[in-house]
Amino acid sequence: MIIGDPTVLSLDPLWRRFLNYVYLNTGWKGPPPTWDTQADVDDAGGYDAAIRAEAEEDMNELTRRIEMLTMTAVGGSGSE
Repeated sequence: MIIGDPTVLSLDPLWRRFLNYVYLNTGWKGPPPTWDTQADVDDAGGYDAAIRAEAEEDMNELTRRIEMLTMTAVGGSGSE
C-alpha cells in the first residue's frame, strides 16, 4: 500500500512508471491519475518543469484578473 500524493510522486520517473503499472493493472484506488498513464515515461524526468510552467501561467492569469479588478475599483471610486 502506498499513501501519498500521486501527482507529486509522478514527478519522479521511477514512481511514475510504478504508478502507471499499478493503475493499468487495476490496483489503483481513488481518483484517476492526472497524467496520461499510457504515455511512455521519460527517464530524464522534467515533469516538474511542465507543472511549474502551468502553475506560473495560472498565477499570471490570476495577477491579471486582480489587477483588472483593482483598476476597475480605483477608476469607479468616484473622483467625478
